[in-house]
Amino acid sequence: MNTQIKKHFLLLMKELGPALELSAAIQTDTLPSIQSEDVTYYLDVTSEHQFSLRFLPEKEMILISVAVGEPMSLEHYKTLLNLNGLHEQTGGVRMGLEDERNHIVMSFETALEELSLETLKLYLFNLAGILATWSELLDSDVRTTETTSTPAVDDATQIVRV
Repeated sequence: MNTQIKKHFLLLMKELGPALELSAAIQTDTLPSIQSEDVTYYLDVTSEHQFSLRFLPEKEMILISVAVGEPMSLEHYKTLLNLNGLHEQTGGVRMGLEDERNHIVMSFETALEELSLETLKLYLFNLAGILATWSELLDSDVRTTETTSTPAVDDATQIVRV
């Protein structure tokens, strides 16, 4: 493991909370140290959603993920598959299902080596936008039995890369 990359990750996490004016919202499940392999930070996006920012030492990357909600219709599964097929066009955003709760999970990986705080903030902002669109899509299906219009689905495939 490259300790410089790990230090860069820990520095980004230290700076991220104050930069987003959410310092109290960032927490870790372990005490961060250079020795520990697995370090994950959490960022509360809404009262219902929490971004997980996990250091991947073997890849020297950061994995950002969030549980979006529960799929309500076959259309959601089709949209998930379509979105994953657009992997290159969406900047690497992937959607999947979490085994335990059957929730849709959005994830995004990016290299840490030259990742700046501003770029990380931009990624989080864009991912929050996609999260909001998916939440709206899922909430609308809870309120009605019809699927949402195509523009909402199109918004769910926004590009994340800068």
